[in-house]
Amino acid sequence: MRESCSTKTFTTGHLPFQPYGGRSNSQTMFLITSTKESGVISGIQRYQNGDIEWSKELPGTCRLSLGLKCLVVPMLANMLESDKRRRWSFEQFFREVFKIQDMLTIRLYDCSVGSNLKIYVEKCDRYAAVQEKIAMESDIPSGQQLILFQNRELEEIVNDMTCEVQNYPTSVLHGQLYLYNKDRTDVKKIMIPDIPQYPIFPDNYPIENKVLDKDSHIGHKCSAISYLIEVQVKDLIVLQELMQQAERCLREYIQRITRRINNCVPEMCKLLEETKKRTESFFQTFGVIHDILYSVSSLASEERTRLIARRYIEDIALTLRDQSPRETQQKAENRTEEIKVYMSVLVDKVTEQEREAITSCVGCMTEDRCVQKSHHLSTKIYEIYKTFADHRKKRYLSQEEEFAHRSDRIRIQKFIEQLEFVMNDHCMKNTAKMHQVTNKQIAMLIKHFIRTGKVDQNIKSVLDCQSKLSLRMEQVYIKYGG
Repeated sequence: MRESCSTKTFTTGHLPFQPYGGRSNSQTMFLITSTKESGVISGIQRYQNGDIEWSKELPGTCRLSLGLKCLVVPMLANMLESDKRRRWSFEQFFREVFKIQDMLTIRLYDCSVGSNLKIYVEKCDRYAAVQEKIAMESDIPSGQQLILFQNRELEEIVNDMTCEVQNYPTSVLHGQLYLYNKDRTDVKKIMIPDIPQYPIFPDNYPIENKVLDKDSHIGHKCSAISYLIEVQVKDLIVLQELMQQAERCLREYIQRITRRINNCVPEMCKLLEETKKRTESFFQTFGVIHDILYSVSSLASEERTRLIARRYIEDIALTLRDQSPRETQQKAENRTEEIKVYMSVLVDKVTEQEREAITSCVGCMTEDRCVQKSHHLSTKIYEIYKTFADHRKKRYLSQEEEFAHRSDRIRIQKFIEQLEFVMNDHCMKNTAKMHQVTNKQIAMLIKHFIRTGKVDQNIKSVLDCQSKLSLRMEQVYIKYGG
């Protein structure tokens, strides 16, 4: 279990089992490790004789991706089992570790919640399995997923749905993918990063050994939290860029669809015009045949010839009275005109949306220097912590050092306030605002995408009408020996 505790500490920065008072409280430590339920990976007692807070999940401050957490948590749970019979052996542990190492990762930005996922997949997984793993992490069912890479659907790039992930293009495996819900356009709140609260320095008091120990301990925590905020600020800047790219990627994908449809319409109109000419020629030809057969039946001397001619006349008259070919042709023409008007309006809306997206200006600007500011403040806080640690080692401070120590206490709190402002009042607010703005744009684009699907259905309907007309005329020609 000792090795699993080290793994948990490395993963989260905290010991899995923490009785109040630390390891010296051996009685409570034994109680925690021996009575915990199966699957529990941490137990913390925050107050003397207080209740133990059990958890089967990694803390929110853990920097592991959701996909990796899903793999690591069961591994930790099996390594931290109280029952030796159920506890994993080293062989089982390393077998699972090597299995994770052998997996492939796919970077996927989930637009609905503003989170950049890291999907862990087996090399032999196929497209359906990838979709299921995405559904588990994003709560978007596989049937509602629209996955884009460089303005193209992933299905289009993969082409063969039975292809193994390891055979996907290298650009896909190492690139950035974007995930949209093609059936929902509501805007969800962005996921807020979990940042621990800073510990508070006690009021001014005489500098003595206990105070030096406490200041060094608090300074260490402040430095750790500051580094976490610095990393989080970098992540927020990256997220803002991903939000803009996700909106741009979807818009360009829809523009590709509209270009394809607009290029298809002239060919479809030409095909319908040819079909219309064939239809008119068909009716004219059979009208002439009808008149000829009528003359033959009137002039024929043999009764058998007259009967055959009359039978053909009745069949052809029935064909000529059938207006369904003309109605089908008219229906196809009307629908084609509707497609033209619809596409004209749709292209205008997409262009208007693009103009609005370009003119909107939200998010952190380059000149704000958010990453540089957070790094500078985090470094200053770390330097003060190092000074506190040196003072703790000395155990005695001169009058000048004591004055500097008190000043550093004030300075570190000011740096903390400035860093929290950069994180919470600037970067986080800008990210939430950008998430709202870009998701509003994405919601509009998803509606346009749904409309292009309806246009595709109308085009299919027109082509079906043309196919039915051609088949109908072909059957009549064959019937009469054409």
